[in-house]
Amino acid sequence: MGYPSERWLQRLQAEDRNWLIVLTGSMVPLIHPGDRVCVRAVGAERLRSGDIVVFRRNGSLVVHRHLGAFPGGDGHLECGDSHGMLGRFEAADLIGRISHVCKAAGTMVALEAAPWPRLNLVLGRSGLLLLSRSGVSGRRRRLWRWWLGQLMQHWGGLGPTG
Repeated sequence: MGYPSERWLQRLQAEDRNWLIVLTGSMVPLIHPGDRVCVRAVGAERLRSGDIVVFRRNGSLVVHRHLGAFPGGDGHLECGDSHGMLGRFEAADLIGRISHVCKAAGTMVALEAAPWPRLNLVLGRSGLLLLSRSGVSGRRRRLWRWWLGQLMQHWGGLGPTG
């Protein structure tokens, strides 16, 4: 994703939400390139494990899953669902939390309505368990992707192609 314009950020602040088109596949199977996401402005203290967030990194916006905060509020752990690589962002770089996903096919997924809050919590905590150990292997990443696919298909009603 490209860096948002000042106008986009002002609208987010004024209206508490704004829509963004996702350009990459780092959040497949839930969010695919071309899907639109509704970004809600929230503070880092309101993030929960499993929330899907938007933050700044190197002049671009990133949409990834929040896994948890470091002790003392010293940054946040995140990962993209499709690649299982851990990263970190600072509270100052947080733009907001995703509340809705409008699939390219027109289907709307409300992440704040059941079953998504629980599903996202499970995904956040299981991601932390599977991926937080040093030396994440390809096998562990494949297990993460398989686990995600199973949960999304069973509880989220999303098949392998979303």
